[in-house]
Amino acid sequence: MKFKNIAITAILLGATTIAQAQLKPYTGNALPDTAIATTPANVPTSHQEPAKAADSEVDFGQIHGDFMSDFQTYQADTIINAVVPPQKMGSNNYMNLLYYRGKLTAGVRFEAYYPALQGYDQRYSGVGMVYRFANYKFDDLEITAGNFYEQFGSGMALRTYWDWNLGYDNSIDGFRAKYTGIRGTTIKGLIGRQRFYFDKGPGLVRGIDGEIDVKRLLNLKDYTTTLTIGGSFVSKFQKDDDPLLKLPENVGLWSGRAALTGGRVGLQAEYTYKINDPSASNRYLYHYGEALLLGATYTGKGLGVSLQVKHLNNMNFRSDRGAILPQDLMINYLPAITPQVSYRLPTLYPYATQINGEIGFQGEINYKIKPTNTKILLNVSLVNNIDTNRYQKNDSANYPIPGYQSAGLVSDFKSFGKDQFYRNINLEVNQKISNKFKVVLSYYYIMLNNNFLFLTLSEKPEKVHS
Repeated sequence: MKFKNIAITAILLGATTIAQAQLKPYTGNALPDTAIATTPANVPTSHQEPAKAADSEVDFGQIHGDFMSDFQTYQADTIINAVVPPQKMGSNNYMNLLYYRGKLTAGVRFEAYYPALQGYDQRYSGVGMVYRFANYKFDDLEITAGNFYEQFGSGMALRTYWDWNLGYDNSIDGFRAKYTGIRGTTIKGLIGRQRFYFDKGPGLVRGIDGEIDVKRLLNLKDYTTTLTIGGSFVSKFQKDDDPLLKLPENVGLWSGRAALTGGRVGLQAEYTYKINDPSASNRYLYHYGEALLLGATYTGKGLGVSLQVKHLNNMNFRSDRGAILPQDLMINYLPAITPQVSYRLPTLYPYATQINGEIGFQGEINYKIKPTNTKILLNVSLVNNIDTNRYQKNDSANYPIPGYQSAGLVSDFKSFGKDQFYRNINLEVNQKISNKFKVVLSYYYIMLNNNFLFLTLSEKPEKVHS
């Protein structure tokens, strides 16, 4: 255990970058490699007797760690009417410690906000150990207890992740198992509650996912075409404590997906269905939700083409029916079919998926002119509202409030709606001049509908063009 103290000391001293330490048994000839600069009083010194035999050495495992801290100071800006907050400096701090030994992995993450930086949710306040886990891998079975991140398929059924840049963390605190004992097959199951800043959400999340690689399952080594099929079921439980409305306590969602790849062509499809899930986000609408995501790709000599189509309706899925902010307790992830950009200007006009309903299309062509190595990219993305019909249900059992009805907008798989949410036409030409220089010419046409997206605080919402 004395050598463990040495390793931890090294991690703390080297935490400004990325510190790595291996716990090695003391040999009597010199201090372990991890004992840098300072030697604690309880560390053995070189006058002690060396180990009797190499086979008596004990593997204490490895400890890895990293530390990150972001600071900001603030001052008034009369041009944009920016007001200095009460505390003129903010700080976000994160520290990870990971322990590895054989098939065992364990770790913790500490977070401290003094206070949270402006732009981050101020419910991130104080300090705490918000993430801790232990993971053990058997031959065909992997078990995780504590906090973990997971994704089923594209994420439309379930996706949890951490992005410190966005201040987003919806990890699950509970248990997860993953089984790969059948060739070409992966089965995952989980249960737990989601992180809600320095607390946990009220709802219990349960899920199971399975995926089969048909080529591996049937041992078709001579075939170049691959087919992967998968399915998920996710449910949440939250007690109905509403004094007026009769709310479902168990809400289920299922999803099916398939991906076919052969030669230069790839096809992907995923469909997700959610039962009625009245919540604050959909104004307590008693109606099912669904989403469809289709994709196709082609790769040839110097040419790449990709197409995507998405339709979704009433797909807000959270472990707390009362949550309405975008970052609060989302169970699933609805990918935006909009281009990823590399340069600063277009990032000022981001598009967020409209979880209550949208339909969109994205097409992209990449072409390389071989003699000059000129690369040309053309991307066209467009998103509209869904073509909807008024859904009216006079349900006195669920709605005992006079005049309160389960009315809302629902959609089947029809054409685009009339309201344009987003348009993006991007043409980029990339020419390499030498090993050190290249020229990039870009044209962007971007339109966002401020009536729905609220990107600006204009008194008269309108479309924003760039």
